[in-house]
Amino acid sequence: MGAITKQLKSYARQSGDTFEPVNLGDALSSALAMMEPQLRQRHVNITRTLPKNPVQVMGDRVRVEQVMINLLRNAMDATEGADEPTIDILLAAGETAVLTVRDNGHGIDNFDNLFEPFYTTKQPDRRCRSGACHFIRDRERPWRTPDGTQCVGRGGCI
Repeated sequence: MGAITKQLKSYARQSGDTFEPVNLGDALSSALAMMEPQLRQRHVNITRTLPKNPVQVMGDRVRVEQVMINLLRNAMDATEGADEPTIDILLAAGETAVLTVRDNGHGIDNFDNLFEPFYTTKQPDRRCRSGACHFIRDRERPWRTPDGTQCVGRGGCI
């Protein structure tokens, strides 16, 4: 409970404009800890694939965690009604760091406005609070991320 309270206090304070090294694995663990009660209540299966070595980026840790929470929340919402709700999280590093959040949810039918800032099909009480949450979803064909990477199956792959 103390760890959750500490995290909530960190979100309450304003983020600075200072970029510093952020360990994405640690940020992901914090985001998952914040979402854990909701994920457990919904019986969402989480799989994590992380590299052995830490993945570091320059950024603001609070903002990075907020984006991760938004991605997880949207993936969780998308799996509502799924028989076995599943979210796969893959973190990889090379020349760049890549975080993939993939769900087995219903997908999105309307691609026309998908990349418009703050576009959503959600009700006001369930909307993403960040313009960084843009999803690529499709029911009919394999997934492709904006860079063309294919994601297998139905649901979302970010």
